[in-house]
Amino acid sequence: MLARLTTPFLSDYHRMVLATVGPWRFLGKLPSYALRWGRQWQAGVCAPQPWSPTLFSNDARPSVLSGHWLFGARALPSMPKFAEDRRRVLARAEKARLGIFEVNGQVVEVNSPPYNGRWDVDPVSGKRWHQGSAFAPLGEIPGDIRFPWELDRLHHLVWFGQAWRYTLSQHWADVGVNHLEQMLSEAPFEHGIHWRDGLQLAVRIYSLAAFADLSHDAPTDIHRHINNAVAAHAHALARQLSPHSEITNNHIIGETCGLALAGIYLQRQDYLHRGLRRLRLELKRQLYPDGIPYEGSVPYIRFDLDFMSLLVLALNACQNETPSWLRDSLVMMGRALASLVDTRGDVPPIGDGDDARVLRLDEEPYLTVNESLHVASKIIGEPLAPADSTGSFALWVVGPELLATKPLHRTSYLPHSGLVHINRGELDVWLDCGPTGYGLSGPGGHGHNDTTAIVVHLDGNALLHDPGWFTYYGDRNMRDQLRSTGAHNTVRIDSQEQARLGGIFEIIDDCKPAAVRIREFGNATAITCGHTGYSRLGKGVTYRRTIVVEGAGPWRIRATDRVRSQAPLRVESHLGSDLSWTALNHSEWSLTGGHALRFRSDCKDVRMIEVPCSRRTGFLGRGTALEWVIPARNMAGGPEISYISQWEMEVFPVN
Repeated sequence: MLARLTTPFLSDYHRMVLATVGPWRFLGKLPSYALRWGRQWQAGVCAPQPWSPTLFSNDARPSVLSGHWLFGARALPSMPKFAEDRRRVLARAEKARLGIFEVNGQVVEVNSPPYNGRWDVDPVSGKRWHQGSAFAPLGEIPGDIRFPWELDRLHHLVWFGQAWRYTLSQHWADVGVNHLEQMLSEAPFEHGIHWRDGLQLAVRIYSLAAFADLSHDAPTDIHRHINNAVAAHAHALARQLSPHSEITNNHIIGETCGLALAGIYLQRQDYLHRGLRRLRLELKRQLYPDGIPYEGSVPYIRFDLDFMSLLVLALNACQNETPSWLRDSLVMMGRALASLVDTRGDVPPIGDGDDARVLRLDEEPYLTVNESLHVASKIIGEPLAPADSTGSFALWVVGPELLATKPLHRTSYLPHSGLVHINRGELDVWLDCGPTGYGLSGPGGHGHNDTTAIVVHLDGNALLHDPGWFTYYGDRNMRDQLRSTGAHNTVRIDSQEQARLGGIFEIIDDCKPAAVRIREFGNATAITCGHTGYSRLGKGVTYRRTIVVEGAGPWRIRATDRVRSQAPLRVESHLGSDLSWTALNHSEWSLTGGHALRFRSDCKDVRMIEVPCSRRTGFLGRGTALEWVIPARNMAGGPEISYISQWEMEVFPVN
């Protein structure tokens, strides 16, 4: 009843929030706003607390977690696998000591202009971020907020901890403490950009705990600094947890894991129990029964998985019982991610991504999740990773003794999220047949307009690509272009989006996926899917797509798109690739490597265009795309108009 009464008076965004969270959670917005306003008022009338190394704790003893969490904290650095990693670790630590980092595709030198030793300065404009209360409006936006947020996650403290394990040099412990105190001293407690946003605080708690763990046998004075910092961050995080009344996502999963980890580290049962209680609730809300989080991003699955895996290891390290629901969720998510990877452990850039990691213990590429699957495998005792470990994340977290690899399924279908993955050796085909994000009624979040879009990789090369994400805040036009229908390998009608774009993280819930049918016959797999995104045009539009993948190398991929309507439409199709198309004749094209595309139906105005694509934040590549108009066919005996496009792609094995 409340939803029916209030819907006409709400914005599109709040209408979708109401539809997603329900009326009782939605009513929680009022006390949530009141609480935030109260804390903002308190910050305005009370004198800020200057940061101090003993602001929250003066305990110099190592935490009960330190020395017992990560395998690397207990291993001998002379062990063969660790010895092989020594040069890389020390080189990266030395670079970080000098304040040189790569953030969002740019090299950032904290000790050089415009930073000049400050961590809260935008690298482009040279302006400092707002220094007011973390509960007050942000004020002037001097640049991309992800630059200070990525820096203040303090991933490099882990590198200094790794360097300590190799050298046992007081130098690295001191460097870590100096970096920590330098950053936190830039503003009073809970003031400035470093204290704003719970997810960043949570990741920093993981970095601090890992630094203390790896440096557990360093002089105790460093633990005084780390203990104080963890206590301060836990207090701040407990006051900044994402509210129940909003649509929640990976942020609250990370926040609750961070609060629970702080509870283990500090032996604070209140933090541990509060974190676990809210985490259980969020996993129930956010995880589809097929194990995929509902926010619409494949790359973010590893982020959630690492938060949970590392928390389970911390619980085990301190003889805390791991709740069955947490282990079950880890199993579900691990299996789901394992069903989407290729033979190298890579996932496609379907939906948003931002290069985020929980602990940066190695340089595994962002879209390679093999190491995280090895860690989850070791915890649950079930093979998940498709390839042998080639990075060092699993080595430092669970040690060199890993479970066997897992062969990929021929066809994997995750029915609630709508994701399909077909593997044929070095050929991988993905199809997104599910909602845009946040379930069927949410505002998109980290999802893109890619329902029914096909992605084809051959030995890791994107023959038919997903364009990726590039940036959130740095270029709004490019962000909208890369998440638009026209950038994905599907059809577009009347130059409209399958679902209208809203804010940076909003897509209006116009597009509902149709039922998916999968058939296996011989060496072929056929998938039929569709969506209702264009029903809002008022022309009686229906859309269905069938994809058939067959062969064992060479392979054949056949696609048939059928659009029907009661009025004339302009129906266009798009095929984007990281490679270059070459025209052989009007109905036949090829890609680098001799892969052939043939049109099996009439098409008009076939043209090749250059298109942007991105697999890493801040790095924009150029690909090419074919676009064509699908001609209309009048249906005999009625007013219905039909649009049919058929193409066939032959893919040859890598020589």
